[in-house]
Amino acid sequence: MKVNKKKQEIVDVTLFYLYLVATNPVLIRPINKAWEKFPALYEEGFLKSKFRKDPMMNRMTLESTLALRKVIGFGEVEGLRKIIEIVIEKHPFARLLKPEDTDKEYFDRVEKKLRTNRDTLETVMIYSWTHPGWTTSRQIHPRIEPYVNMITEQVVGYKKTPTSHKMIYSVAESIVNYAFPAEIMRYGELFHVRDTHYFLTEAINQSGVFLMDFQKDHPTRKELLDAVYVGLESQKDDLDEEFEDIRRTKSVPFTSPVMHKVMVRTMEWLVIEHLCKMLYKTRQLALEEYDRRNQEEIRKNKEKIDIVAQLKAEEEKKQEKYNQLQLSYDKLKFKEDALQEKVNALQKQLKEIEHQPLITVLAEETKEQIKYEDGTILVGGQPKWQKQFSQKHPNVKIMDGFNHNINADVFNEKVPLVIFNVSGMAHTVFYHIQPVLKKKGIPIQYING
Repeated sequence: MKVNKKKQEIVDVTLFYLYLVATNPVLIRPINKAWEKFPALYEEGFLKSKFRKDPMMNRMTLESTLALRKVIGFGEVEGLRKIIEIVIEKHPFARLLKPEDTDKEYFDRVEKKLRTNRDTLETVMIYSWTHPGWTTSRQIHPRIEPYVNMITEQVVGYKKTPTSHKMIYSVAESIVNYAFPAEIMRYGELFHVRDTHYFLTEAINQSGVFLMDFQKDHPTRKELLDAVYVGLESQKDDLDEEFEDIRRTKSVPFTSPVMHKVMVRTMEWLVIEHLCKMLYKTRQLALEEYDRRNQEEIRKNKEKIDIVAQLKAEEEKKQEKYNQLQLSYDKLKFKEDALQEKVNALQKQLKEIEHQPLITVLAEETKEQIKYEDGTILVGGQPKWQKQFSQKHPNVKIMDGFNHNINADVFNEKVPLVIFNVSGMAHTVFYHIQPVLKKKGIPIQYING
């Protein structure tokens, strides 16, 4: 993409980049292999593409057009991302690109390898495709900007209107009126206009173009005006006196050497433009026949194309489902990791408990009865057992081992001992209280009953 600074409009240059891919022998090779396996599928992809009727499609040779159709069709079926992946994998300039590169750093690195304008344009394509939004950021390196502008000009297309110099254009009109009357407004007669070179006829014959076929068309007045304008522009620095004479007398001094050169350039322009038009017409006829055959091929393979499209749609659904499952798995894995962290923490606590000195409590039926200091707290035990324990040790405060809301503040420095009856309490209650006792240095006893 490129911002046109004058009009502040965005120009989509994707088609030009696809053209660069299509006309690069290395990049087109894997696309050709895919095309050969199922041409009807990709041709139908082209017919569905928004680029099918783009004006740029009518401005290249037949060979380039057919190659570009393949790339467009491939991109429509497989996705533009696949084409970009091919470029990144296959293009030697892409291998020199580092993810963190600025445009200046990248172009400085590849500069020595750039041999032609096309090489530079391909580096622009590579950097643009790997850095979306780069050409609209208005931070393009000055050395690269002309090539970016060249791309937009190629895409938009332009034709200079010969009205930039009104004086020259008025003289051109005078020449057309004087030198090209209606009876010689055919290409065949134009070759007999005074002061034109015979070599144009010879050049056409030598190129393999049939001269009689070339001469049968009529040039339009606009074509003549443009051609004469080009001839005058080429000699304008030497035409000051002739301009004044032509404007004053409304006649053309063909006898002057300068006007001779003007008419030669005029005829050269006419011939070149006419040959380009012949090429365009031939190309259009060839494409029409190509389209007709492909349409027939598509009709024959319609069932297969539909099956492939269905399979691709199913594949996309499976991929989407896989992505959802992957997301769910990632969430579960996250939860699992969190739980594992808790387990690790609890295991650490257990190890710490195991290394604490365990006070073995004498059985109740022993001769010596254990005496506990005032302020001692018992946590846990079954209700019946707690009742018996309370009768023997009325000075001990008893707390429910299944009460998850035990206030940890009761375990202060005034508590001389905490007794745990682990056979009658919840693990969560124990793990809630034990760290508090450890932090405050309160001794712990364990008892079964």
